Amino acid sequence: MHYGMLLKIAMAKRGVGTYQLASLLGVKAQQVSRWRNSSDIKLSTMLKICRVLQMSVEEFLDVDED
Repeated sequence: MHYGMLLKIAMAKRGVGTYQLASLLGVKAQQVSRWRNSSDIKLSTMLKICRVLQMSVEEFLDVDED
């Protein structure tokens, strides 16, 4: 599963939408959409996302579609 899909699942589990995540990260919603459709996310970006979603990198990488 690529990182964009993991991001979509993590956002859904935390109940965070694209615009909300963008606001929390200080980026535009279009950037979050790019990440959600990407197969690769920079580690520094992943760390910021995990902080905002209040999850560890391990949790982010282990999300499943429960």
